[in-house]
Amino acid sequence: MSLMLLCYSDTDVMCNVLFAVGERLGVWLALFPTVYLSAGTATALILIGGETMKLFFQIVCGPLCTSNPLTTVEWYLVFTSLCIVLSQLPNLNSIAGLSLVGAVTAITYSTMVWVLSVSQERPPMISYEPLSLPSSAAAFFSVMNALGIVAFAFRGHNLVLEIQATMPSTFKHPAHVPMWRGAKQLLN
Repeated sequence: MSLMLLCYSDTDVMCNVLFAVGERLGVWLALFPTVYLSAGTATALILIGGETMKLFFQIVCGPLCTSNPLTTVEWYLVFTSLCIVLSQLPNLNSIAGLSLVGAVTAITYSTMVWVLSVSQERPPMISYEPLSLPSSAAAFFSVMNALGIVAFAFRGHNLVLEIQATMPSTFKHPAHVPMWRGAKQLLN
């Protein structure tokens, strides 16, 4: 069962490797890149989460705090401990309230950003004209860099799998059917 889940959730190349060399060796060959990518993603999320918690504490507490602030490494440990506690919940439906708070916070934050940017005057000596790049190669690499940033920041495929994992699914009523209906409705 885990072989089939790995096959459907990762690239077709891994799938071909699994079936070409057999189930037992295929699992071992697919294990390294899967663990490598998962560890890299977890490390990036811990770094971002720890830094964000540190900044949030500095903003909320400000200069009024008399306690000794935590170091960055200690914030990483706090974030990792919080993730471990949350991972003990039975499923993602258990943190629906936390997801609602996150959604409301994100909408509020983005609304504040555009309202404040529209309401304030543009500072002098600021231009919104695009920068001219010295060559077409520099322009190409600039576009590739922007696409890389977007791909790293908005990896929607993981979000879809997490949403589908929270939906009840049986053989009679599989979860992919309403997901597919929703995707078709979105594209129409």
